[in-house]
Amino acid sequence: MAIGARPISDGEAIASGRATWARISDGAGNTVMDADVGEPGTGAMVNLSALALEPGDVVRMAALVLRMPAG
Repeated sequence: MAIGARPISDGEAIASGRATWARISDGAGNTVMDADVGEPGTGAMVNLSALALEPGDVVRMAALVLRMPAG
């Protein structure tokens, strides 16, 4: 099973530091899931090109696809 989301609004970093997790919310702001963050190729659920963030940095996700094994 696969679930997708598009378009996804840009977000804004609210703190400085190294991104290690991400919170996925629905259109009403309700938490759907938390996920680990890494650079492409690390096997993390969310991949960012830059993990070092400062307040106000734009965080952009082009698409989201969640794949789950049939069950």
